[in-house]
Amino acid sequence: MNKYIILTVLPLLGLAGCNKSYEPPIFKNIENVQLSKVKDGIVNMKADAILYNPNDIKVKLREVDIEVFIKGKKVAIMKENYSLKVLPLANFSLPMNIGLDISELGLLNSILGFIQGKEFKAHYVGKAKVIMHGVPVSIPIDHHDVLKLR
Repeated sequence: MNKYIILTVLPLLGLAGCNKSYEPPIFKNIENVQLSKVKDGIVNMKADAILYNPNDIKVKLREVDIEVFIKGKKVAIMKENYSLKVLPLANFSLPMNIGLDISELGLLNSILGFIQGKEFKAHYVGKAKVIMHGVPVSIPIDHHDVLKLR
């Protein structure tokens, strides 16, 4: 009789422990933007996307898919796959490669602007996908920032 009670109570306790809700990681900003090369109207850059995991559990980052707009024109798509474990209650950095198509902005002026350190207002729109307790979660990204090469 006792083993039937135990077999009934243990699953109920397990379900009660799963009742906690979790928040998706939060996109904070983009840092360390660096020019790597300019070729055929494409400015190849490297940058770090900074996110924060507000949960007390680890999550696994799987994918980032972001479009970059400057002056209202789409100039880049950043799509990368990851297999990154993210610590609980911590900021984390994602290295990204970006190919900005500046032909829409005026090639010569844009290249000179980037080289001279001119600031551009950028709008990042997209999503990141993480795995939390085996469940895929999509994180919306809608961020405005000033893009300046160092």
